[in-house]
Amino acid sequence: DFYDVKYGDVIITDCKLIESSKGPFLGMPSRENNGSWYPLVYVKKSLGDKLVEYITDADSNDDWDELDDGEILSL
Repeated sequence: DFYDVKYGDVIITDCKLIESSKGPFLGMPSRENNGSWYPLVYVKKSLGDKLVEYITDADSNDDWDELDDGEILSL
């Protein structure tokens, strides 16, 4: 699933919750250039961990704030 994340006055679109062997993490939007993908946004690990926790809680409780018919995560 893709998510739009609102943090303060900033909205980051097209984040993706990814399951890995080390646990879930939030993939930031990225762009392809010559066959390689590069992130467009970087967040500190501590914030990424909070966002993953918030997303998994919201998904399990079906508890989302919506804006423009999309899923918006607010912290």
